[in-house]
Amino acid sequence: RILKPKEPAHIIVYRELERIKNEKLWQKNMVKDYHTQLTEAIRVYIENRFEISAMEQTSDEIIKSFSVTDFLNEKNFEILRQMLTLADFVKFAKAEPLPDENDLSLKNAYNFVDNTLMKITKEEDLKLDSENKKI
Repeated sequence: RILKPKEPAHIIVYRELERIKNEKLWQKNMVKDYHTQLTEAIRVYIENRFEISAMEQTSDEIIKSFSVTDFLNEKNFEILRQMLTLADFVKFAKAEPLPDENDLSLKNAYNFVDNTLMKITKEEDLKLDSENKKI
């Protein structure tokens, strides 16, 4: 039986981010849903990519988890902090972000993934290929 490899974390999250972008939730005054879905997509990505249990953690706990690792450089850390903090303000303090801020969160979600996706080299790809053929 051939095991189909799990899709890479960045492929899964890119598909979800495209869906969110195309739904235009914040433009339809569904700002809370927009930020909830956006941060949920990023949390799933963090779990799949970094093996940090982001779905069970608060935003502060996620930020703390990353602050004790060397997974993120300062820029990516700040991108993540912006998305999570704004989403928390929207969800819990009923904040109403400006359109630019909503847009920035989506751009930052893409930037975060672009900057942190696991790059597989051609050699690793070939190695995986030959290992899958042994199954």
